[in-house]
Amino acid sequence: MYFVPGLDYTEYWCDYAKRRWGVKVHRYQHFFIVELLRSGQFRQNPDRSIPCVQPADIEATARRASGLEWIGYGYKSVDSLERNAMLSTWPHGLDHKRKVFTPIKSWADRDVRSYLSRRGIADPDILDGSRCTEVNLSPAGMAYMREHWPADYRRILQVFPYAAGQADRYVKPERKRRARTERAPEPQDPEHQAVAD
Repeated sequence: MYFVPGLDYTEYWCDYAKRRWGVKVHRYQHFFIVELLRSGQFRQNPDRSIPCVQPADIEATARRASGLEWIGYGYKSVDSLERNAMLSTWPHGLDHKRKVFTPIKSWADRDVRSYLSRRGIADPDILDGSRCTEVNLSPAGMAYMREHWPADYRRILQVFPYAAGQADRYVKPERKRRARTERAPEPQDPEHQAVAD
């Protein structure tokens, strides 16, 4: 599921999958992007003419195109609180009603990276090693695209022009940690200090 059509970053990984495993890649716009376009976030005007899309709609389209019955995802319980709540209703990583599954439901991020490394599979290391491996409008995502995929950054801004400031808001994790450790100590309450003395 792509973020903005035609991004070089997305095409790079689609081409990698085709070369490595000989798969046919089907592309569908991510349902969350449809929500952004309809609501007008990071844009001047909402576009209500775009029909609402749910994951089940994309899954149905993918089934028709591929002829497959089951659809697999790379969801993990550690991805987010929302993802954990959703996957708690999928026994053994299976949702029989939707006919979708996630074989790595109980994996940690280090398990995924270890698996990729052992099998010589390229690691989509995006966002300074954070768990996110997707293009998005977060400060970290936009900073990554501006630095590493500048043509894609400009393409994203054509669709979401008000996302330009997001990259400037990003603070690398190392700087955040240093800022926490270099803070001046909190001033103590004089009354508490007198009792402690």
